[in-house]
Amino acid sequence: MSTVDAKPIDVSDWPLQQAEVAAVEYRYGALRVHVADTSGNKSVIALFEDVQAFRVLDERDLQEFWPACSSATGGIFEINGGGWLSQESQRPGSMLAHMHPQMKEYLVTGQNECVNVLANTAPAIGSMQDAG
Repeated sequence: MSTVDAKPIDVSDWPLQQAEVAAVEYRYGALRVHVADTSGNKSVIALFEDVQAFRVLDERDLQEFWPACSSATGGIFEINGGGWLSQESQRPGSMLAHMHPQMKEYLVTGQNECVNVLANTAPAIGSMQDAG
C-alpha cells in the first residue's frame, strides 16, 4: 500500500468538531459537498467546479489515506501523491490523467463517508453557522 502525500486545505475557523458528509450533489460538472457537524449546528460547503470524477466511500475503505488525512489535521485535503489519481494514472484503460494533466485530487473527510474528487480547479469553501 502506498503512502498518501496530503496537505489540509486551510478553512479559516474550521467550525466542525465531529464532521459527517451530509450531502453530495453533482450537476453539470460541478460537485457540492455539504459537511455538517454531528451536532447539526454548523456546516461547511465545498464547491468543486470542472469535476472529472468523484467517489463516495466509507473511511474504512480508504486505509491508504490515514493518518495523513485524519480529522486532527483538517477536514478537506489536497492529495499530492499516492491517492486515487495516482491509481488512475497507472490503471490500464483510464485516460483521466492523460486527458487532464492539470487535474488535482481532493479528499473531503467525514466520520463515516468520505468524498474523493478529481477536478481541474481547487474548491471554493464556505462555512455556515447554525445551519441546522
